[in-house]
Amino acid sequence: MPPIYNFSAGPAAPPCPLRPPVPEEMTRPARYYYEAAQAMLRELACPPEGYRFLLLPWGAAAQLKWLFCQLLPREGRAALLPSGHWSRLAAQAAAAGGVPAVPGASRPPGWPFRLPEWEDPLPAQLGYLCLNNTDTGAAFPRVQRPKGLPLAVDASSVWFAAPVPLEKADLWFASAQKNLGSPGFTVMLARQELLRPAPFLPEACQLRRYLRWEDHPFRGEERFRAGLFLLCQGLRHLEQLGGLEAAGRLTGEKSRRLYAFLEQSQRLRPMVEEPFRSLTNVTFTTGSRREDLRLARAAERAGLLNLGGQLPWGGLRASCYLGAAPQAVEALVAFLTRWEENS
Repeated sequence: MPPIYNFSAGPAAPPCPLRPPVPEEMTRPARYYYEAAQAMLRELACPPEGYRFLLLPWGAAAQLKWLFCQLLPREGRAALLPSGHWSRLAAQAAAAGGVPAVPGASRPPGWPFRLPEWEDPLPAQLGYLCLNNTDTGAAFPRVQRPKGLPLAVDASSVWFAAPVPLEKADLWFASAQKNLGSPGFTVMLARQELLRPAPFLPEACQLRRYLRWEDHPFRGEERFRAGLFLLCQGLRHLEQLGGLEAAGRLTGEKSRRLYAFLEQSQRLRPMVEEPFRSLTNVTFTTGSRREDLRLARAAERAGLLNLGGQLPWGGLRASCYLGAAPQAVEALVAFLTRWEENS
């Protein structure tokens, strides 16, 4: 039986070998893991002065439901850079929270595989962008702050697989499941003064409550302790790799290997051109949806899972997160080479 490799955008391959916790770890309180995670995050990420980490027991998509109304004054507007599914979801979440969302730019030719830059001026008090878009494999090549506005960035999929320029935005958040292995968990970094009280939201949804352990609404829940334990495992693995710079080099080597194969392929082509290619979500196609589906099924029989079937724009996707071993990418390239020779 061939080795099994998971290329899903989520649930993703865990970043480190899963092991049963030793009895000593099982008896440690949640606060131990919380303080350990906070210390490792500060050491690994080196956040700018005045920024604080928040550990939130829900996924990044759920975070959008009450994010905008806490970052904006009453009657404020959010400007969103259009980038595909996740910017559309963010606009819907903002509207559900009573925050009008306006486009931060018009769609350029080739959208959503080519991404826009901010227009100026913007009738808004906050900018928002999704840095890496799993639905297309397109990513913003740089983080640009909209003129005169604070910026919130969804950095799921790329943060902790590589460094991000933390000084370029006022709030960052990422699903920890992608690269740190803790499902249903979000890591957020924010300027403390940006977190406004929202009297109309339940206390458990007030982001300012997550700044201190003593105020954390979930500090007594066992599932929060389990999430913190998994987060600490992922962060220790990242430390063992040599930190974010080393992780970025490893992730870049994997995605460049796959892009290089696709560039010389006679039957396959990458769906995104430079400079918009994602570091972690490589999308490609045969040019035919039917042939893409046949290829994904053949790959699954060869132990290469979750390459297709999830993309609204068609094509195939190989997610090269921190947990995707280099041998997984080599196995995929070898399979695609054989498929191309035999088809």
